[in-house]
Amino acid sequence: MNAQPIGIYLEDESRFEFDFVKHLLKIKFFKETQPAGTIVSPFRMIKNEETFYLLIHNYDRMGERKIMIESINQNELVINHDNTSYKLRKVA
Repeated sequence: MNAQPIGIYLEDESRFEFDFVKHLLKIKFFKETQPAGTIVSPFRMIKNEETFYLLIHNYDRMGERKIMIESINQNELVINHDNTSYKLRKVA
């Protein structure tokens, strides 16, 4: 799991979308089918023991946020946040 996710990943139930461009991440949140918010932030991948995380620097007013990466492959990204797994499929 050394490759960085580059491209647009959409969560299966369309609750959010991750758009990765080099070291910049844009996260769009949706409420039903309408956009509910957007975060644009630098990010980096870090490894803690055997677990990879997305470290998002300006996530909210609280500062940095770590999101665990459960798996990553060419067309799918699975993350775990607050003990909930989310499967995102690559759409672009």
